[in-house]
Amino acid sequence: MNDDVNEFCRAKIRILKEYVSKSEELLSSLKDWESIAGILEKRDDLIKKLQNLEISFEEKNSQNLCSQEQKKKIDDLIKLISEIDQDVIKQIQEEQKKTMQGLKINHTNQKIANYGTNTIQNYGTFMDVKK
Repeated sequence: MNDDVNEFCRAKIRILKEYVSKSEELLSSLKDWESIAGILEKRDDLIKKLQNLEISFEEKNSQNLCSQEQKKKIDDLIKLISEIDQDVIKQIQEEQKKTMQGLKINHTNQKIANYGTNTIQNYGTFMDVKK
């Protein structure tokens, strides 16, 4: 049973490390929108693996007996994941602000351009009876 607990803890740490690497990959590739969906899908798969691991372990054992060192490692990995996700959120919000500002400027410029072309096109069109 003790080997099962150690294997469970090692597997949990391994999955969390994979999740950290996928989170770092996500953070570094936020500019490449096409790759984000694939990275998020891989992270979701890791979460499902972790959930399945915990469910299968709970069925076999009633309590989690990871060593203090393993518990600390798991806690540190979870904190790191949380911090990376916060950085991802901040970068997405910054990118969103830049995009919105660009859209507002573009919209304003289009209004100005349309105003100028509308005033020029309307001259003489009301006088032409054939149209």
